[in-house]
Amino acid sequence: MMAGAPAEALARALAQRFGVSGVAVTVRDSTEGLGAVVVAEGTAFAGPRHDVDIIERVGTGDAFTAGLIASRLENRGWEEAVRFATGMAALKLTMPGDFFAGDRTDVETLLDRTTADPSLRSG
Repeated sequence: MMAGAPAEALARALAQRFGVSGVAVTVRDSTEGLGAVVVAEGTAFAGPRHDVDIIERVGTGDAFTAGLIASRLENRGWEEAVRFATGMAALKLTMPGDFFAGDRTDVETLLDRTTADPSLRSG
């Protein structure tokens, strides 16, 4: 993420530049936090921010994307989809290796302890 550029503004700019109806942006910071924002069909949806102990960064983006796609294929709304995808990516950070080794229950347990991070949105 570029310093000073809110995730929502970046997602909107990418959607406009490439003419797509939706863009997802994950946000990582130096305190081992991870969050995300999705701009879809003109609306922004912020996922929760998770602070986790990082074991392995490889595969985090794949886990996020898999969680987002799986949620949408289950006909879940964008808000729920970005929430689940962010949780899945955060859990992947805590796992060694390239692949997500958890299941839906693991993600839901993490999500029960978090809420959406409004600081990811520009308002």
